[in-house]
Amino acid sequence: MGTLLESIANLLGQGVIEETLILHPKDAKLRALLYEKKAVVSEKINEQGNYCLSVRLPHNEWSKIKTSK
Repeated sequence: MGTLLESIANLLGQGVIEETLILHPKDAKLRALLYEKKAVVSEKINEQGNYCLSVRLPHNEWSKIKTSK
């Protein structure tokens, strides 16, 4: 049963990007878009005032965001 659950988890996780991004305040539009896509897992602000975002979203959505930037 454990192997079946592992296989299902692997299949569901395919095509998902998990990244940590550091965005400057001038990147507010991108930050808003990531929140709109419900891709932000967590957010912290570092000492320099930049946003450190952990994001998770489907590969195709990530590709769309990268090409629109």
